[in-house]
Amino acid sequence: MLIPLLSAMLLFAPPDQAKSDSIPALSVAGQATPLVLTTGLLHQLPHRHAAIPANEHEPASSFDGVPLRALLTRAGVPEGKAIRGEYLCWVVTVEAADGYKVVFTLAEIDPMFSPREVILADARDGKALRESEGPLRLVVPDEKRPARWIRQITHISVGPVCQSTKNPAAHEGHGGSAPGAGQR
Repeated sequence: MLIPLLSAMLLFAPPDQAKSDSIPALSVAGQATPLVLTTGLLHQLPHRHAAIPANEHEPASSFDGVPLRALLTRAGVPEGKAIRGEYLCWVVTVEAADGYKVVFTLAEIDPMFSPREVILADARDGKALRESEGPLRLVVPDEKRPARWIRQITHISVGPVCQSTKNPAAHEGHGGSAPGAGQR
């Protein structure tokens, strides 16, 4: 269970509310200022293209979509130099319509920590995603197995998975341990 500190939840509108759009509206809760990400706003966010070679599960394809980090930034989730101390215990959990869930650490998808760019794709090979995989899915171009390439995303949440420290800066540079801890 995620303990809310400044957690954000991205929820998809039910399909009947989004029939006029190929992408449902996303709402962001848990922020001081609620944010609603509509199809129009998603299209205003930076889009990336990823050419993916064939693998054991899928043929070669190209995907287009919004970097997950850009969406989290828009939702006010800490980024860059702000990710230290307690934020190193934060995860991004993505859930599909069938209940399948995958997790990324907040640092793992931040450009100051990693070159990884997780894409919230809305198109494949120049066309909107098929109903069986969309309207949105994750694409993680650098992963050898597409196990976290979750389809039919219904929910994204962000928050801590471990107890926060009293002073986030006190443990910086110590691998998360108090000075002297774990030394032999």
